Amino acid sequence: MRVVILGGGISGVSAAYLLLQRSGDPDLQVDLLEKRDFAGGLCQTVSMGDFRFDLGPHNIHSTDPWFDSLMRELLGEQYRRRSYKAKVVFRDRFVPYPMEGIDVLKGVPIHTSLACAGSFLWSRVESLFTEWRDESFEDFIVNRFGRKMYEVFFGPFTKKTWGVPGRVLSSDLGRQRVGVFTLWDLFKRTVLGVKPKSAITGEEDPFLNQRTIYPDHGSGSVISALLEPCLGDPRFRLHLSSGVQGLEREGEGYAVHAGGSVYRADRCLSSIALTDLLGMLALPDPGLRYISTRFLLMTLDQESVFGSTPFVYFSDDRTRFNRVSEPRNMSPLMSPEGRTSLCVEFTTTGDDEVWRASGEDLLDWALSGLRRYRLLGPSLPSSWQVVDWENTYPLRLVDYRGSVAKAIGSLHRHPAMVPFGRLGRFEYLNMDHCVMDARKALDGLLDGRAGR
Repeated sequence: MRVVILGGGISGVSAAYLLLQRSGDPDLQVDLLEKRDFAGGLCQTVSMGDFRFDLGPHNIHSTDPWFDSLMRELLGEQYRRRSYKAKVVFRDRFVPYPMEGIDVLKGVPIHTSLACAGSFLWSRVESLFTEWRDESFEDFIVNRFGRKMYEVFFGPFTKKTWGVPGRVLSSDLGRQRVGVFTLWDLFKRTVLGVKPKSAITGEEDPFLNQRTIYPDHGSGSVISALLEPCLGDPRFRLHLSSGVQGLEREGEGYAVHAGGSVYRADRCLSSIALTDLLGMLALPDPGLRYISTRFLLMTLDQESVFGSTPFVYFSDDRTRFNRVSEPRNMSPLMSPEGRTSLCVEFTTTGDDEVWRASGEDLLDWALSGLRRYRLLGPSLPSSWQVVDWENTYPLRLVDYRGSVAKAIGSLHRHPAMVPFGRLGRFEYLNMDHCVMDARKALDGLLDGRAGR
């Protein structure tokens, strides 16, 4: 069987590894196509001299036994549990994230707290006469926290992070990314010590409980551990700088045009953007959108910026960046002793001022913003570089579920094509979810089923 995997991020690399491990077919041929000149996608670890950077903090929250067992087998002692918490800058105060009890009240002035409390009580009164409608992220927050809290915090931060207002985003964003869901949840978490659960699965949520695991040398260690045995298997070939340019049906399989070559496949596993895949197959555009990110990496001749905090969200409009991570606070091996570094993230729609800005502009915005919070002095970074990343996250608008179902349903005429991963399924999947999704994608392929 000939299998071509489209996209060499963590989903594609995981699929290749698992397929080779699980199949005893000596005639199996696996070709992994990646448009960049390296494998791993966003989960790569970038080196700048003695410094290492992840493109955003890729810490692992999974409690899945299968995933834990696989990572321990691959990484050994590097699969290390960490203890730290992120923070959110809210009106010049650094508030722990996910939000917890009294820390929330400490993070806002008393008059703002009273206004938020009043707004919350009014929303309770309204709920006696009207049924909750959680269609949008704005609905989700207003129903649980009141209009005032949405206006002073959640609304501006969401607009800044995703590039669109909360009223057009799906309420799924709130279910997956907000640390508490009502004031009663806040009371249970703070006073009663009840561990928070996911609003989607109803099970203990490792993200909200801050159960964190992170490899000593960055998320790229996972990619290296998955890829190394593949490269030693004669049934596997890695093709870098080989972006997929076109797909043609050949019998029950495909001819894949990439990097100036043609690869024949009996089955295709696609982790490239779902919109790109549909376009190559001449299927209708479902109207799905992704957002992109520009990462500014810089090294500093100082010991620390955020103390022990690994990353900070900047919620207001006084900075153009929305998240900054300090790699050495994820693992001390990410930078030399006595020095540190930062990864500054700028969200972009791909057609805005951030996207058109030069690297020097991004650096100036980062330095001026961090100095505004007295996090950096007047000195310049020792070195810096910009990494641009297209299609970082799916933009899940209010009606995205119907659009995704329609898009994947349109592939019913292509049973040998299996979309998977964050971009391929248009879902907000973390590292561990991507690996487990690759496993699911292979289940049907290995037992002879062609469906998804």
